[in-house]
Amino acid sequence: MPIESSLSEAQRESITIKNFIFHVIEANPDPAKKMASVIEVDEVTLEPEQRKFFEKRFRSTAEGTQFVFTTYGGDLKKKGLDILNNAKSFNQISKDLARSFTELHKGQMSDGVFVVSLIEYEFRKGQKEHALFLVKINRQASFPYRYKRDEMTGRVVAHIDNSPTSLVQDNKAISKSAIIDLTDEFLWDVLAVDANGHPSITDYFKDFMSVTEREKDSVLTVKANSAVREWTRKNISSLPEGENYNTFTGRAYEYIKANSEFNTEEYIKYIVKDSNKDNENTLRKSLREHLNKKGVGGQKFKLYEGSIKTGDKTNKYTTEEGVEVTYNGDQEKAGIKIAENKDYTIVTITTKKLTTNVKK
Repeated sequence: MPIESSLSEAQRESITIKNFIFHVIEANPDPAKKMASVIEVDEVTLEPEQRKFFEKRFRSTAEGTQFVFTTYGGDLKKKGLDILNNAKSFNQISKDLARSFTELHKGQMSDGVFVVSLIEYEFRKGQKEHALFLVKINRQASFPYRYKRDEMTGRVVAHIDNSPTSLVQDNKAISKSAIIDLTDEFLWDVLAVDANGHPSITDYFKDFMSVTEREKDSVLTVKANSAVREWTRKNISSLPEGENYNTFTGRAYEYIKANSEFNTEEYIKYIVKDSNKDNENTLRKSLREHLNKKGVGGQKFKLYEGSIKTGDKTNKYTTEEGVEVTYNGDQEKAGIKIAENKDYTIVTITTKKLTTNVKK
């Protein structure tokens, strides 16, 4: 069965850059003429620190939104497989991609470079797999690159300046990035992020890759909430003292209610709290694995609180005497405190106003 989750942490950490090149995009100085030109590069000198920068960017992109090819899509995967089957085709295919990316752009494009890289990683022990990695980087003062054409051979060789203020310390220049899966192991085809790591990407970038979201943000919102409820039910006996199903699932919904975008690590940290740091780390790791298994972990998407059904955001306590306490979200913010002593459980509710509901 294809895997629903994005690349795992172990897979991301095992990556190796096999092929790397970029082509220079230069915008037309005349704003009335929107077409940009592509300076095709034949070779790029990549320093060790710059290699680390792109490896880090790959890991960041692996937390992007999942996309699948449209009916007419799949050309990017085909080109990636062509490179695997014929390494000598890498440069020409990368040039084709850079031209296609530039020609499809409808507005004024910023100067910069279009990066094409073939990545190898360990899918599982003893099994190597590959992905195509694409990045558009805008030219900034912190991204000084040079290129020179050899008059004898006609080859263009580019070099990224290696300085303390160079590319390796600046992510602001990154405009777009995408990982194209070259296996049949996942339910998604592409992981992608746009400028500033936003969960959605521009229509232009979607059109270039011929992709659409694998699951809409509202569906992912529901899955994120339900995944915590399912995980908490299975781990009730391991929850910290003073915590229970309601406190954990309440905080999950509170996060969704209070935030506009989903971030896996922030979500986990908000939900799992324990004064015992070892136990806290163990629980967070377990929840992270469960979110990954459910295809939510590692993704960034817009949160839609309204997509969650009432029953899936409500928590309830029932006393032995039949009194019910029902609330949504963080228990503490709802003004509910619970204390245990030898003989009783004391429930304290603090509110600005108590309303008596009289049935007609």
